[in-house]
Amino acid sequence: MSLAFLYIDPTAGGIGLQILLTFLIGGFVTIKLMWARFLSFIPFLNGGKETTDDKPASATQVSAETGED
Repeated sequence: MSLAFLYIDPTAGGIGLQILLTFLIGGFVTIKLMWARFLSFIPFLNGGKETTDDKPASATQVSAETGED
């Protein structure tokens, strides 16, 4: 068996490294953006607190805050 079959040229290695880093960084960004939603599904990780960041304000709350009817 020859060691020539184990050779990876620099271009293929660089592309492979870029793909690996892209998936890792993309995964971390996705986890960071979705962390609050993830915690809302598992209450014991959130300390029993309910997250209100992703809930839209109702019309009555908006009118009460602005003083409009």
